[in-house]
Amino acid sequence: MTRLLLGGLLTLLSSLGLAATADIPPLGRTWFQPTLQESHAPICTELLQAAREAFVGSRPLLEALEPNGLREVPPREFSQQHANGSQSHFGIYTHPGCGGGCEQYQIVASRQPLAYHPEVTAAQLDQAPQRSSRMPRLFVDESQQPLVLSDDSAPGAPDHSLFLHELDADHNWTLVCQIATAPHRNSPPASAELVTARQAMDELGRAMGGLARGYGSCGSLRSGDRRASGLPEDLWLALYRPWMLYARADRFGDPQQDFQVDSAALEKWALTGLSEFQAVRSYRQALERAQPTLAHFYSKAFHWSPEQSESIAQATLQAAVGNALAFPSSGYDPFPASERALRQAILEGRPIDDIHQVGGPLSDLSIAIEHPQAMQFLLERGADPNQRNPFGKTPLMYSAQHNQLETARLLLAAGADANAMTIWPDDTCSYTLQTSKMTALHYAARYASPELIELLLRSGAAPFIRSISKAYQKGRTGTALEWLKRHSASGAQEPNPHIPPDRVRALAQALQVPTAEQVQQYARQLTLQAEKDYAEGRLVPAYRALLLAREASPTDARILGNLSLVAYKLGDIGPALEAGQQLIDSSQDAKQLANAWFNQGLVCEAAGLVSYNDRYYCRSGSIYAYYQAAELDSTPARQSKLLEQLRAAKQARCQVAYAEEEVDILVQKDYRPSHSGPWIGQTLYALYPSAISLSAEDVSWQLKTRTIKPREAGTLELGEWRLSVLESHDSLSGAPLQVGDDSCVAQR
Repeated sequence: MTRLLLGGLLTLLSSLGLAATADIPPLGRTWFQPTLQESHAPICTELLQAAREAFVGSRPLLEALEPNGLREVPPREFSQQHANGSQSHFGIYTHPGCGGGCEQYQIVASRQPLAYHPEVTAAQLDQAPQRSSRMPRLFVDESQQPLVLSDDSAPGAPDHSLFLHELDADHNWTLVCQIATAPHRNSPPASAELVTARQAMDELGRAMGGLARGYGSCGSLRSGDRRASGLPEDLWLALYRPWMLYARADRFGDPQQDFQVDSAALEKWALTGLSEFQAVRSYRQALERAQPTLAHFYSKAFHWSPEQSESIAQATLQAAVGNALAFPSSGYDPFPASERALRQAILEGRPIDDIHQVGGPLSDLSIAIEHPQAMQFLLERGADPNQRNPFGKTPLMYSAQHNQLETARLLLAAGADANAMTIWPDDTCSYTLQTSKMTALHYAARYASPELIELLLRSGAAPFIRSISKAYQKGRTGTALEWLKRHSASGAQEPNPHIPPDRVRALAQALQVPTAEQVQQYARQLTLQAEKDYAEGRLVPAYRALLLAREASPTDARILGNLSLVAYKLGDIGPALEAGQQLIDSSQDAKQLANAWFNQGLVCEAAGLVSYNDRYYCRSGSIYAYYQAAELDSTPARQSKLLEQLRAAKQARCQVAYAEEEVDILVQKDYRPSHSGPWIGQTLYALYPSAISLSAEDVSWQLKTRTIKPREAGTLELGEWRLSVLESHDSLSGAPLQVGDDSCVAQR
């Protein structure tokens, strides 16, 4: 047995390029070995011996085991005749997940033959042996008794136990053996070296947590998320079966080369921002501390030489890190190469003279929030103090978050908006935010000193703005005062360390929200000032005032109409559409609604489909918006604009003869909510001479075995023309459109 165990380690060390030595210990001298947890048959002893032999190999135990006395059979091709005359048929049930990246499997049994993809009940799955990320194996013993070997491996995580189940004639599965294949995390440590090594692994895991931010909903495979979630298991595996971790990575490429590629990408990513730079620095420090600690542990736990221990520790940690990082293998370049030297100099806090000498283009102020001289340098070179990241976070918010009073002063003096608010990002892959409408004042109440809070208030920060949250309704919502109370309270889970207890009362008084009447009066003042600024050509201050006025009075039609117009004039398409939609959703006045719809048409015509702040706009294009405007208030100008759009639209259309006239039908795929039922999927705009009337009953199309008849949404007189708008939940999907006795196929 010792020869077998040593053979596995010799093969492993040879694959690592390490010299094997005579003092490599047998398994009995390591700090962990597989153990029986449950044993109900003699076969369990044989299975345990096979597990211990496979433990020092480089393959997963479930794949490597060759139990004595058992013969493996293919589940889908095997059936068994029982003494009572019944039969057992076997199949493999696949549990889908992550678009095919997180599948798990179970062997199931049935009295009836099973299809390749068996349909089974929940009860059958509950009774069957454990699901596993690895394919379970079906065996028979000398008496043809079926037994299933499985483990409890999960996507991206190693197994902790092996299970052997047997099937009886009544199709009940019984556990025969259970073998622990990994030490329990809460078991008493085997040595002081293990305690130290585990602390180093835990520290590395925490440091790498800063590198795994923002995977979000990166497609159904969730590859980045799966890699990051498997890191704790990999670092635990590095302590009791390091050869397995290295070999697992080696099967998918060269771990050392992958580590080098990831490290190069990490160097670029570190220069993206201050928090990223700090995260990479913490990771590097943790990795540097972990490697010698792990090597020392290996020399004690496995009796490897210092040279072998050092090489295996390095390879193992590189494999663990490589498994967790999710950078693309090539082409990762988050910013121009010309910026790297300047970013590096600023993030490292180098003297301002060095930064002047480096030079180069750079407009990202967020990296300079801890370097006031660099901040001043960038501002003097024309950097925008109100630049925003993809979720609307400004340099002033970063300064508040990092409690940087001096850079906050510089930004405010340069014109930073004290009331800018965060939004929901479009990129939910890179950003997994659950809170929006955060202002610099919110960040300051959570993270900064009384002096920074007071500076923001003196600079016009409004205490009535409320943050909102999708997930943390109690912990992430409310005004800056509510944030202050949460994070300065006695026993707060996340206290603000920069606010002394004796300053809390005065700060709370300063952050008091005005009364509702005072807020409304403030909104009126802001609106009047914005209109004055707009009339005199000062669009930016008008825009800021209207954004703040909307927070004070969210449904005020005058504010929303002005805001939509000014945002459009400034080219801020998303905010323009958002304000216009808020007016449409809240107003009952036909003229106001007509104006809002017409403005939406202008923006949609220029921009097309737009995603902004967790909502899509212009789903139905500009024609639908112009139609709504003309229907609400049919002025000649609106009629003319609608006719122009109907005739110029580059969309699928066709012509039919109806009531001895030609009908021009524009076919538009749609995706907008209806007043009841499913969303509208198809809109038809039928334009024809006003001398006739088109009945919706005469319009239809055929989809397989169903005849689709659209609903008439409205009819609009356009001078000598008439427009009928027909809606359907079902799309035309290229089918011929039947109109009366004629038909046509819509083409571009």
